Amino acid sequence: MDAIRRMPLDEDDIKKELGVKHFLAGLSGFELKKAYLGNPTANIAGVWSGYTGPGHKTVLPSIAQAKMDFRLVPDQDSNKLAKKLRDHINEHGFTEVELTLQAENPAARTPIDSEIARIGAETAREVFNREPAILINSAGSGPMHYWTNALKIPTIAIGVNHAHGNPHAPNENQRIDVFIQGSKWVARVIEEFARAS
Repeated sequence: MDAIRRMPLDEDDIKKELGVKHFLAGLSGFELKKAYLGNPTANIAGVWSGYTGPGHKTVLPSIAQAKMDFRLVPDQDSNKLAKKLRDHINEHGFTEVELTLQAENPAARTPIDSEIARIGAETAREVFNREPAILINSAGSGPMHYWTNALKIPTIAIGVNHAHGNPHAPNENQRIDVFIQGSKWVARVIEEFARAS
């Protein structure tokens, strides 16, 4: 919980950037950080139906589709989650809705006091000359579970971006100086981890 408390989070800046007056459920401070880092998410990525081309066309759509993604936290099972979604859809009378699980990545987490996490933090301090933001969880997806869950190898994700880099969004960008510093950081992590091993 201390790591969550220490995490920097400029609520006013985020609200301004997102164009919102408040966060869901009125969360702020520690409770907002805890939800951001520790709660799973359910996202409707897209919805489409009927004629969507140029001009006019009066049609009754024969099909509607939606794409969702869920970001899991440790001990959640994607198949159980898919079953709960199926049950929820059925309970509301939409038994004809088809549900397809396209891909899955179980949640992965490495203890914050592990050797690799310590090395990541120490080398970040060295390269950036400031205290690193250590996140106990991230809503990103990837195959980290192969190492952390199956092979029991502590694994961290390190990376850098500037405050307005818009990752995975329109106008995604990176500053060259930040990219170079990030490359130096990765090199220092590898060097120090090799020494410690």
